[in-house]
Amino acid sequence: MTPLLIPAEYFRGPTDYLSKERKESETKVEKKSCDVARANGWFTRKYKSPAQKGVQDRLFVKDGCVIFIEYKRIGNEPTGLQCDDASDLRQHGGKVYWTNTVRGTKQILGIYT
Repeated sequence: MTPLLIPAEYFRGPTDYLSKERKESETKVEKKSCDVARANGWFTRKYKSPAQKGVQDRLFVKDGCVIFIEYKRIGNEPTGLQCDDASDLRQHGGKVYWTNTVRGTKQILGIYT
């Protein structure tokens, strides 16, 4: 069963904004997102698990709120394994999202600057 994920389309803004980000790699979007998050008081860490494939890309923590975010290039979606991991995290109260833009990360984390 595919869990309800916040699709990247939810975070998309005007097409001129997307056309700029469309050229950026997933790694660049992730790095810029982390820089913005840190500047706004969020602790962030790359989330890796050598023994388990399909885990989310990043962990964000602030004031007791823990959020997992999966980053994808524009046009791509999380894999089945990533959806399964998101579902497992949600069943235990985790907040899990995916996005492909810095703007999406800001909206997920409630950064309105």
